[in-house]
Amino acid sequence: MRKGFALFLILSFYIGCNSENSLNVRKGTFKILNDDSTITVILRDGDYQYEYSPDHIERNKLLKIIWKEKYNYISEVVDKKTAFDTLRLFSEIYDVGDNGYYEATFREGTHLKYETHVTKISDTVSDLLQQVLLKNGIKPNSTETPSAKQ
Repeated sequence: MRKGFALFLILSFYIGCNSENSLNVRKGTFKILNDDSTITVILRDGDYQYEYSPDHIERNKLLKIIWKEKYNYISEVVDKKTAFDTLRLFSEIYDVGDNGYYEATFREGTHLKYETHVTKISDTVSDLLQQVLLKNGIKPNSTETPSAKQ
């Protein structure tokens, strides 16, 4: 009886540890519902993320990501258009669940902090991210080049 109970405890602990925070936040397609009821889509593939809003194309931006820890990263806008774009962003991901997480972002040099809920909608990343990377002279992480897909 004790062996069965011990096995149950070990198995429960193993399943709990493996299911906790199992959401891959470094790669996939995510969405944010903004305060103005518009949606921002995030395409993230490790070192880069492209944020775009069909309703506000002026918000579209490509960011270079430097992961500091599992749930902390620094990002910089690749194609800087405004003074705000020159500031680095420090992001902390927390309360990771099965299909989303919360993210607190701090802008360098300011005391601005904003928090948002991010929902993961797919483990895959749209080809749009690769197109944006190529447009900005960056070779995508994929080993397959755009010409090899034809």
